[in-house]
Amino acid sequence: MATDTSDAIEKKRQEIFRSMTGSERVELLFQMSDEAKQITCDGIKARNPHMTQKEIHEQWLTLLYGPELTQKLLADV
Repeated sequence: MATDTSDAIEKKRQEIFRSMTGSERVELLFQMSDEAKQITCDGIKARNPHMTQKEIHEQWLTLLYGPELTQKLLADV
Protein backbone atom coordinates (compact mmCIF):
# COMPACT_ATOMS: atom_id res chain seq x y z
CA MET A 1 0.00 0.00 0.00
CA ALA A 2 1.33 3.44 -0.92
CA THR A 3 1.82 5.80 1.96
CA ASP A 4 3.29 9.21 2.62
CA THR A 5 4.29 8.20 6.15
CA SER A 6 7.96 7.46 6.75
CA ASP A 7 8.95 4.10 8.17
CA ALA A 8 10.18 5.74 11.39
CA ILE A 9 6.88 7.53 11.96
CA GLU A 10 4.89 4.39 11.17
CA LYS A 11 6.98 2.42 13.66
CA LYS A 12 6.39 5.07 16.34
CA ARG A 13 2.62 5.05 15.60
CA GLN A 14 2.56 1.27 16.03
CA GLU A 15 4.48 1.51 19.31
CA ILE A 16 2.03 4.06 20.67
CA PHE A 17 -0.96 1.99 19.57
CA ARG A 18 0.47 -1.17 21.14
CA SER A 19 1.04 0.65 24.44
CA MET A 20 -2.61 1.70 24.65
CA THR A 21 -5.09 -0.19 26.80
CA GLY A 22 -8.14 -1.77 25.21
CA SER A 23 -10.39 1.01 26.49
CA GLU A 24 -8.02 3.65 25.11
CA ARG A 25 -8.14 1.96 21.71
CA VAL A 26 -11.94 1.88 21.79
CA GLU A 27 -12.04 5.57 22.76
CA LEU A 28 -9.71 6.37 19.86
CA LEU A 29 -11.96 4.37 17.54
CA PHE A 30 -15.02 6.39 18.59
CA GLN A 31 -13.15 9.69 18.21
CA MET A 32 -11.96 8.74 14.73
CA SER A 33 -15.45 7.60 13.76
CA ASP A 34 -16.96 10.89 14.95
CA GLU A 35 -14.32 12.85 13.05
CA ALA A 36 -14.91 10.86 9.86
CA LYS A 37 -18.65 11.48 10.11
CA GLN A 38 -18.05 15.21 10.64
CA ILE A 39 -15.68 15.44 7.67
CA THR A 40 -18.19 13.62 5.46
CA CYS A 41 -21.10 15.80 6.61
CA ASP A 42 -19.00 18.95 6.09
CA GLY A 43 -18.31 17.79 2.52
CA ILE A 44 -22.00 17.13 1.88
CA LYS A 45 -22.85 20.61 3.21
CA ALA A 46 -20.11 22.26 1.10
CA ARG A 47 -21.50 20.64 -2.05
CA ASN A 48 -25.12 21.28 -1.07
CA PRO A 49 -25.30 24.51 0.99
CA HIS A 50 -29.10 24.56 0.73
CA MET A 51 -29.48 21.27 2.65
CA THR A 52 -30.84 21.21 6.17
CA GLN A 53 -29.04 19.28 8.91
CA LYS A 54 -31.71 16.58 8.61
CA GLU A 55 -31.08 16.26 4.86
CA ILE A 56 -27.32 16.15 5.43
CA HIS A 57 -27.79 13.36 7.97
CA GLU A 58 -30.01 11.45 5.55
CA GLN A 59 -27.41 11.83 2.78
CA TRP A 60 -24.71 10.59 5.15
CA LEU A 61 -26.83 7.52 5.97
CA THR A 62 -27.34 6.92 2.25
CA LEU A 63 -23.58 7.01 1.67
CA LEU A 64 -23.07 4.48 4.47
CA TYR A 65 -25.95 2.10 3.95
CA GLY A 66 -27.34 2.77 0.47
CA PRO A 67 -30.72 4.21 -0.43
CA GLU A 68 -32.84 1.12 0.25
CA LEU A 69 -31.63 0.49 3.79
CA THR A 70 -31.63 4.21 4.58
CA GLN A 71 -35.31 4.43 3.59
CA LYS A 72 -36.09 1.50 5.86
CA LEU A 73 -34.08 3.00 8.73
CA LEU A 74 -35.79 6.37 8.40
CA ALA A 75 -39.23 4.82 8.10
CA ASP A 76 -38.81 3.46 11.63
CA VAL A 77 -37.96 6.88 13.11
